[in-house]
Amino acid sequence: MKERGGCLFILTGLILGLVVGALVSFVISPMQYVNVSPAMLKKEDKDIYRGLIAVAYNLRGDLGRAKARIGLLQDENSVQSLTAQAQQTIAKGGLAQEARGLALLAAAMNEQPILLETQAEDTPTEMAVVSTPTDFPTLPPLKTESSETEAEQTPIPQVVFPTIEPRPIPSDPFMLKDRKSLCDLEMMNQLQVFVIDKAGKPIPGVEIIVTWQGGEDHFFTGLKPQVDLGYADFSMVPGELYNLRLANGGDSATRISPPNCKLDSGMEYTGGVKLIFGLP
Repeated sequence: MKERGGCLFILTGLILGLVVGALVSFVISPMQYVNVSPAMLKKEDKDIYRGLIAVAYNLRGDLGRAKARIGLLQDENSVQSLTAQAQQTIAKGGLAQEARGLALLAAAMNEQPILLETQAEDTPTEMAVVSTPTDFPTLPPLKTESSETEAEQTPIPQVVFPTIEPRPIPSDPFMLKDRKSLCDLEMMNQLQVFVIDKAGKPIPGVEIIVTWQGGEDHFFTGLKPQVDLGYADFSMVPGELYNLRLANGGDSATRISPPNCKLDSGMEYTGGVKLIFGLP
């Protein structure tokens, strides 16, 4: 009986210890995280972090700082993460400024690496490509009395970031330069939009509005930089009529519908439509 009572006493003590420990850990004095690395944030908090970086980049155009901050998240593919979040922001009806910033930042990061420039007075400029935004050059040692003269003769490496900045959307209205119906199996029910400037260069971050009976959708160029920085697309429903315009005004494309196509074998399918908007 004594042995049984002793075991019961030990078991009761263990249970009470676990209950008191859980009460202290989760209720009385829960663990609080302070100065957490961005890579340790939850997915929702990472999205907020990316959104803030994108808005700052959209306003200031500091690509170097934006890439360094995005690098702290340690995403496997930063461009893909930015693009996916931009598409989610549009789908959820989020801030247009944030979606445009995400699209612009993804496009800029996809197009150019960071360059390091070392230039002396009598030597040509040398360029080196850095693979990640966190690989910054080693800073020169602090000057001392003995090394002051030597430091004056040695050129100090300077970080030169790419000059791709979020260009302001032109105030001039865009013109519809081309409209084609394409019979291509890879473009089934797809509405493709290209936006270019006067020189024919793509413009990312342009908001596009498409409407149909009982519906409306917004999307941006630059979310698929692997195709083109000025490219955007939309999936149409056969038999539906769509109207499309750019948010900043200009020409509209009306009564858009997937064309009826037929293969040589006789199989019928619906193709796609390609639109090109440009500055006059």
